Amino acid sequence: MNPFTRATAAWHRVGLASEFPSIDDDARIVPRCKAFNIPKTNGPMEEVEDIDLPGELKDQVLVFKYKGKYHAVDHQCPHSSFPLSRGNLFDIEDFGVVLSAGLTCPKHGWSFDIFSGRADRGNYQLKVWEVQLRDSSGSTDQEVWVRRKQRIVMLLSIFRCAIIWLVAVDAKKQDDSPSYDFVIVGGGTSGLVVANRLSEMEFTVAVIEAGDSVLNNANVSAVTGYGRAFGTQIDWAYETEDQTYAGGSKQIVRAGKAIGGTSTINGMSYTRAQRAQIDAWEQVGNKGWNWDNLLTYYKKSEQFQVPTPDQVARGADYYISYHGENGPLKVGWPHAMTNGTVLPVLDETFQQIGLPYNRDCNGGSMVGLTVHPNTVDREENVRHDAARAYYWPYENRSNLKIISNTYANKILWASDSSEAVAIGVEVTGVNGTKTIYASKEVILSAGSLRSPAILELSGIGNPEILRKFEIPVKVNISAVGENLQDQTNNGLSYEGNEFWLGSPTFSALPSADDIYGDKVVAIASLVNASLAEYAKNVSEHSNGAVQEANVLAAFQLQHDLIFKSQVPYAELVLLPVGHTFASEYWPLLPFSRGSVHIKSKDGSQPPSINPNFFMFEQDLTAHADIARYIRKAFSTAPLSKLVGEEISPGKEHVLEDAPDPTWESWVKSKYRSNYHPVGTASMLPRDKGGVVNADLRVYGTKNVRVVDASVVPFQLCGHLTSTLYAVAEKAADLIKKRYRF
Repeated sequence: MNPFTRATAAWHRVGLASEFPSIDDDARIVPRCKAFNIPKTNGPMEEVEDIDLPGELKDQVLVFKYKGKYHAVDHQCPHSSFPLSRGNLFDIEDFGVVLSAGLTCPKHGWSFDIFSGRADRGNYQLKVWEVQLRDSSGSTDQEVWVRRKQRIVMLLSIFRCAIIWLVAVDAKKQDDSPSYDFVIVGGGTSGLVVANRLSEMEFTVAVIEAGDSVLNNANVSAVTGYGRAFGTQIDWAYETEDQTYAGGSKQIVRAGKAIGGTSTINGMSYTRAQRAQIDAWEQVGNKGWNWDNLLTYYKKSEQFQVPTPDQVARGADYYISYHGENGPLKVGWPHAMTNGTVLPVLDETFQQIGLPYNRDCNGGSMVGLTVHPNTVDREENVRHDAARAYYWPYENRSNLKIISNTYANKILWASDSSEAVAIGVEVTGVNGTKTIYASKEVILSAGSLRSPAILELSGIGNPEILRKFEIPVKVNISAVGENLQDQTNNGLSYEGNEFWLGSPTFSALPSADDIYGDKVVAIASLVNASLAEYAKNVSEHSNGAVQEANVLAAFQLQHDLIFKSQVPYAELVLLPVGHTFASEYWPLLPFSRGSVHIKSKDGSQPPSINPNFFMFEQDLTAHADIARYIRKAFSTAPLSKLVGEEISPGKEHVLEDAPDPTWESWVKSKYRSNYHPVGTASMLPRDKGGVVNADLRVYGTKNVRVVDASVVPFQLCGHLTSTLYAVAEKAADLIKKRYRF
């Protein structure tokens, strides 16, 4: 017997496979299911005959077959204690793409994912049982067996017996040494790059990571698995404050809680930025941060996989001079690309409405229709995340340690120095709270929503916020946690006249000129006239932590990028999947600015997150204008011949000539975060609202840096991952230079 297995986790035979007819979506479960009473003591099991009058529910399991797959869940709704056998099953979709399946309790309308058990609101969790099909002796019909999911325990006897809970931590990653040259907080996209490059030298490096390994997690590795990890234990699933300007609802911001960070759960798209956007970093005072310089690091991180002839036939295209060939990160196209008949249709359609074809959007010029690559290992047919690229091939380095399942509480400071000199990080893990010491530097790579919170917990930030939690002020930087910028995502979908297989990587990136046509000059003038008021509102919203003049300067730069440099204004991700053709979209450069700040002294608690979505009318108007542009594309031949009726929003809900208020109402009811937060510890001069300098060192400290999306001062037109790899590669070189390597 396995000593780590709960002895009472018995399997129960609940019938033959043929006794469970398959249920379709939006169907009530009754009567095509079975409910069984299985006491927690695993006593005699009995079938509940009348599941419409189930009696005592707490020990009952509901077994059913949905779209060919067998499921077993607790019969009792964890929220209302109502029998779920009276509920309805449905597919969980994102713009026509099925991500999972759910079960709705009819009493209060709450829904639960039948794979993970996660509720669509609150912290309720539906218990999901294990299901197993076994061959039946003497029959071709299989038997259906269920059991409670096992929990891991260990019996330990030291003088007397005691029971302790174990957290599964790989012993090789558990660090025993109390001191390292560098301590990196966050083993995600950026942190693992820095850890890898520093440990190439003789430096000792420790990485503190709240999550654990997901190397063998199919929700992560599957090339077509986007969305499967959402809502699971490897998703931080940060909840925002009520969004005052967006209808009052809260939003969930996805972020990876694992070795590899958000690169383990993102959409894998590899698109960089517009040259003018990166050049703007240098223009505002960050010497050495320009497109030509950063291109070196984009290439350094990349191991480009030249497309196969079949992939070329399906639309994969490139300029080899834009790409790196020897980096750790594998970039290319998946084996199962969408068939090659789609791209010519898209190309001709978008040419008709004025958008050119862009052979390779990764050379600094992004506008156009493109077939972008992904972060995939083509040979292994798996997602290539930061852990697969930068950690697992190097895990045996004796000077590199991952300390997983561990939260960073705060940076600790030397008491004998007038400067802010970090000596280590206080952490809490499976063995309690302790200090991991750093002899050279502490590097924060915990992401845009966590790194500023750690700074505040450590005494770096706005004194008004720190005093609220009785945290001594070490360095007064009121800009910490401000300047939060995230995009808002929505989508239109259409019935398909064909059935499409494969993984689409089609993107359209129109400029403001493409969206507005001959109205662009008037729109640019209108936005420009609003900037001063926008800046004043941002400053007031921050209670003066952000200076109005600095915000106005940033807005003017953003305005010029949009309307003069003609960077992409929107991204349209075109998704022909199954019988649906959808277009997910988002305005790329919103003017709304928010914040992230601590709401507790507990480092394991999430911060208060307020992106202020749709704080300014222009951000909402942009959504409506881009949606109209998408409708225009789908009504233009030859694309119009591939699709039928509009599913979402549907022209019966938003008429063809609907005014802005109608579109805006729909946007507010359907939008979500795009999961691209940046700017909360911006790389800017200190007097312009910066938190870190051009070496990514936190102002007022001697040896603390931030290396993650927090430092990106302005939102980007590409997906963040590629730029974060490049920023981290450059950061590693800056650190090596500091120590003469």
